[in-house]
Amino acid sequence: RRSRGAAAHLDSTSRSLAITPRRRRDSWRTDLSPKYERSVSGDLAHSWLGSGKSASAVRENHQSCPPSSTADSRTPTPITTTTTGRPRKDRRGGAGSDRATHTHTNRMTTTTTAGNASAGGEKSLGKAHVPYGDDGKGHYTLATKGCFDVIENATALCVEALRGVPLPPASQPLQISDYGTADGGTSMPLISALIREVRAREPAREVLVAYEDQPNNDFKSLFFYVQGLQSVGRAGYSQTYLKEFPEGVFVQCSGTSFHEQCFPTGSVHFGMSFTAMHWLSEKPCDITTGVHMTQAQGQEKDAFARVAAKDWSHLLQLRSKELAVGGKMVIVNFCVDAQGYYLGKTDKPVCMYDTFDKHWRAMRDEGKITQEEYAGGTLLNYYRNDQEMKHPFQEGEAVHASGLRLVSCESKITRCPYNEEYRRAVAAGEPVDDRAAAKGIIGTMRTWSNSSFLTALSGSRPAAERQALVDELYQRYEDEIAQD
Repeated sequence: RRSRGAAAHLDSTSRSLAITPRRRRDSWRTDLSPKYERSVSGDLAHSWLGSGKSASAVRENHQSCPPSSTADSRTPTPITTTTTGRPRKDRRGGAGSDRATHTHTNRMTTTTTAGNASAGGEKSLGKAHVPYGDDGKGHYTLATKGCFDVIENATALCVEALRGVPLPPASQPLQISDYGTADGGTSMPLISALIREVRAREPAREVLVAYEDQPNNDFKSLFFYVQGLQSVGRAGYSQTYLKEFPEGVFVQCSGTSFHEQCFPTGSVHFGMSFTAMHWLSEKPCDITTGVHMTQAQGQEKDAFARVAAKDWSHLLQLRSKELAVGGKMVIVNFCVDAQGYYLGKTDKPVCMYDTFDKHWRAMRDEGKITQEEYAGGTLLNYYRNDQEMKHPFQEGEAVHASGLRLVSCESKITRCPYNEEYRRAVAAGEPVDDRAAAKGIIGTMRTWSNSSFLTALSGSRPAAERQALVDELYQRYEDEIAQD
């Protein structure tokens, strides 16, 4: 992106935390104070959260996590699908992929909305991060170079965390769970590294890779990727882990949202989630001052914060229940960092969400969409700050009482790969294609935002008309980038 104009970059910030709990027979120990580290370098704001249960916890005394204050209003009917990953030689490979960065619940509670906002308590399933692209084509992985970079930057943290996890009995596989995996391709290089770490400790150890995402996820692409039937398109990674480790590695999938319990109690030895848990279980309200919570004000902003706090506490309690004693988890979440940076707004002179709102608002002002449809284009996610990320681990909170402990927390920035490559080419005097660069950036944005705008449009409109309006929104954005 040149020095002026459109939001032609996808820099993001993230925060990571590390957690471990200890439990005596009589009570949970409280002498483990959180260790906090922060560093900022790059362009995507993410939070890195590593969590786990310490080996000193007594397995038979581990209690189920207390339900959140809204748990009683949830319908206890999770949808779970499990599929074994490795095909026999005489069978065609399975395929299944899901939207890695974003997951949402298929059930949720209703909250009271604030101000003049509408649509409070609206379910997120089918509205937030619905897979974009043809089923089985692996579109998410092929369009999201930045997610590979985020996971690569967290690889050392994940391997080190796994190194401290005690191996289960020989009769039990070590389970690695990837929450909000999307179509699974972006985390495959990391999973290869994790299996290498396990096999370095015990060469014959069986490993179960358990993926999780929404029931409407593209699981077909996931299995095409893990079976090696389709390339993830990442330089330096040409062999799936099922081919690298032909014996003793198994693959399963859960189609239950991470806002519910996805795996049996005490079954997960190492869990991970990348740029996914910012998606909310429900829509707090429509935002009347933009399309994203970073643009919200007053009561609308407060409504998003309340739902985000409830969701964060609840899903951490669920992960505490799923983790085996001594298990660890690393969570990398989009966040707002200490400098106020977040996805699409860092040290660059433009903001992605402001540009989205400019074009969406213009379509309203031109009479192409209604005011109600404009407001309905609110994205159902929330970028937590440092305090919001760490609050559930304080003594007296339900997450702390469940036994989960925060080990470390830091913020990092991952630069937009499309913008970086464009700038490199310009600096080197190489020919550049402005339109191709714009298409690449818009392509990765659309993987996670398309459904938010599509479902905002009235169901009374023909499907083709709704699709054409959303196509126009992204075309306007693409045109602005290409002309910058």
